Amino acid sequence: MKHFDTIVIGGGSAGMMATIASAFYGQQTLLIEKNKRLGKKLAGTGGGRCNVTNNGTLDDLLAGIPGNGRFLYSVFSQFDNHDIIAFSRTMVSNSRSRITDVSSLGQTNHGPLSRLWRIKFRN
Repeated sequence: MKHFDTIVIGGGSAGMMATIASAFYGQQTLLIEKNKRLGKKLAGTGGGRCNVTNNGTLDDLLAGIPGNGRFLYSVFSQFDNHDIIAFSRTMVSNSRSRITDVSSLGQTNHGPLSRLWRIKFRN
């Protein structure tokens, strides 16, 4: 029987980040996803270019949330879009100030972040 220090349920953006962070700190990590590929919902963002975040201010981020996004201020003040950018150093900014998967630039995207995440998981 294989032992895992950390098991992450769900291969969306947060699940992939949690898995990478856990593996980075030396944990034996397992990511469980019910879909055939990771980040299935993420694939539908940004016209198929998989927008992970943007590089606006916290106020810009909250203004883009329908209704009153101020309730999320405490969460985003702990870990915001700029932290995601710092965490994802292999991401690049495109001309519309969105942060996207580096593998989707100039290529056909065969699943959001799949190349990046597979490389990260092997470390």
